[in-house]
Amino acid sequence: MMFNKFVKPSKPAYAKILIHGAAGVGKTFFSLSHPGKGYLIDTEGGANHYADLFPNIEVLHTVEFDEIIKALDWLKNNAEPNSFLVFDSETIFWDALQYQKAQFMHGSEIRVKQLNLSDWGVIKRIVKNIHQMMNELDMDVIAIAHEKTNTTDAGGVLEYIPVGEQNIPYYFDMVMRMVKNGSTRRIEVLKNRLPNIITGEVIDVTCRTWGEAFEEVFPLMKRTEDDIVRDWNLKVVMVENKEQITALVRELDNVEMPEKAKEEIKEKFRWKYKKLSIIAKEA
Repeated sequence: MMFNKFVKPSKPAYAKILIHGAAGVGKTFFSLSHPGKGYLIDTEGGANHYADLFPNIEVLHTVEFDEIIKALDWLKNNAEPNSFLVFDSETIFWDALQYQKAQFMHGSEIRVKQLNLSDWGVIKRIVKNIHQMMNELDMDVIAIAHEKTNTTDAGGVLEYIPVGEQNIPYYFDMVMRMVKNGSTRRIEVLKNRLPNIITGEVIDVTCRTWGEAFEEVFPLMKRTEDDIVRDWNLKVVMVENKEQITALVRELDNVEMPEKAKEEIKEKFRWKYKKLSIIAKEA
């Protein structure tokens, strides 16, 4: 009998991405600017700062691995079509998972033990299971991590790597590093299995949202009119100097969106321009 079990892929391939960088470069803000309905698993407790800016996002605050597993299972069966997940962050989750497995009760006191080989085996299986569940989701997944350096014996920097379980990069189609230099931001593509983008490519994301930067890279991701209006409201938050505001207002004139929304955004830019002018005078 002829073997005929090979079949053509029947599902669209959503992107699974790991992004790392130093604290404060804008990893979370940029990731949440992905178009569409979003879900955020917030292990860092910082999501409340973004509530007004991202009304399209639903949040789960937890570091408990069993709650994360339940959340991923719920998303697999109930998430809105063409939605996305942000997992923030791999680093805090990794630290919390080790602590959870090291805790034990001594009478009425909680104590912490040294992890043994058996404990590490359980921890590794939990991490692998969670990332396999992420990869099975029919949505884009963006995981965020802090970073550290690998250095030479002389102290020179060999590479920047994500802080977390050491095999984390292997679970993702793409690994990116976000860097901020003054008022500019860029993304460096460190690893990639996807078409339309090249390993080693550097993308300028200064005052740009996820949808703007990657709309042509990830063909399943499409921005609606609501996404475009939201993106421009986010740009008001992103701008850091008057030159950026001047350039963006010119660009906004050529954007297709309702005139009322456009004028409201321009007024926000004017307000921020005045604030920056006042700050410059007082400096």
